[in-house]
Amino acid sequence: MRNYKKLQKMLLIVVAISIAVMSCDSTKPLPGPEPEPPTPIQTTFDVSSAEQWFSAIEQIKENGEGHDYVINITDDFSLPHATEFTFGITPHISVLIRGRHTISLGRYGTILMIGDNQNITLEDVILQGVEEHLDPELEYSVTYLVVVWGFNAVFTMQGESTIKNNTYGIAIYEGTFNLKEYSIITNHIRYGVYIRSTFDGSFGRKSSFNMSDNAAITHNRTAVYAFGEHYRTHLFNMSGGCISENNLKGNSFSFDSPGVLIMMGTFEMTGGSITRNMIDNGSRLDRAVVSVTDAALFRMKGGNIFDNDAQAVMVGGIFHLVGHEAFISGNQGDPVVDVGNFAAFVLSHGIISGIVHPFSGLPPNVGKTVQRAQTPYYHVIDASFTSFIPFLNEDGYEYHTYSTIQGGRPWQLTPILSIENDIIERINILRKNHDIRSEQ
Repeated sequence: MRNYKKLQKMLLIVVAISIAVMSCDSTKPLPGPEPEPPTPIQTTFDVSSAEQWFSAIEQIKENGEGHDYVINITDDFSLPHATEFTFGITPHISVLIRGRHTISLGRYGTILMIGDNQNITLEDVILQGVEEHLDPELEYSVTYLVVVWGFNAVFTMQGESTIKNNTYGIAIYEGTFNLKEYSIITNHIRYGVYIRSTFDGSFGRKSSFNMSDNAAITHNRTAVYAFGEHYRTHLFNMSGGCISENNLKGNSFSFDSPGVLIMMGTFEMTGGSITRNMIDNGSRLDRAVVSVTDAALFRMKGGNIFDNDAQAVMVGGIFHLVGHEAFISGNQGDPVVDVGNFAAFVLSHGIISGIVHPFSGLPPNVGKTVQRAQTPYYHVIDASFTSFIPFLNEDGYEYHTYSTIQGGRPWQLTPILSIENDIIERINILRKNHDIRSEQ
């Protein structure tokens, strides 16, 4: 037993010595210092001057993509005219610019330029060009306070934001513009909103403008000018708000408008009002509050066009009145809706108070006062048709009807897109035939 205890004691001594030798082995790395935590990215900035504005912008650029930011505008200040994208080419960023203050230029120019994959929101901020009333001599100085030009670029105005006092308000060359809540675009020499899209359904730059809630476009020469590629280029969607008190004055081109000028694209109205706009006496000919030019489609599902001191709608493309709650009433121009050659007016539902007729070649029952159309019945005063589509062919006007209704006989409505596609096809064929005859 004594020898066993001695042996056990010796084994413990050997183990202790081995552990001590191992702990002194110089080949084993010693633990290093704890790594420093990463420097937090600044995502909120308080800005009250141009210097602080540019400092915040540079910090956002340095942080790189994939972050959300808030810029609090805490005082009024001025900026120089912007000549490059505000946030550079930094993609996948979201920036909220908010505060009840004014960022101004003191001259005509640009404050914000928004590029690829940048989502910028303006909340309660005023962007202002010049302080005083605009100089009409600078009408053709093309400067926009905000430019949206980038793949998946988005600019939103919300709260009580305002863009005012410039030659032009905002241009969307590629991307999406959302005007909502109580935001206002006002007092621009030329266009409040300009939309240009080259998207043809497969490729090209895709642009769109969405107006909703209680937003307003007011006191411009033309509220909205939208220019697309063909009928199916969806440019302007109006579900609420008001386009009012815009005044088209001075020299202008045919089909110009104080309200909405749509060229080669689609304007869909589901709500809101177009009202109290005017055209001065010197430029009323061939102009209307809503002008729908060649290869353009105005689909009115809701809302109203009323109390304008001008003709309501001029149609060089297609006007489809299809909304149960849509109405056109109380406008001063005569006719209320004027349909041109190679153009179409389709009445599916809605109310028009006034005269509707094409420019020339009137069939006997065209040019009557259209009072009401209510699904599944149509009622057209002193006429036997519900929707007329005047086309110019080699013999003059060719008159098509989708139904002949006497006494309000019910008629099953063809789906909207089917009707519109058929009309587009007819127009294209007639235009092609006309061009061929003109060349002979």
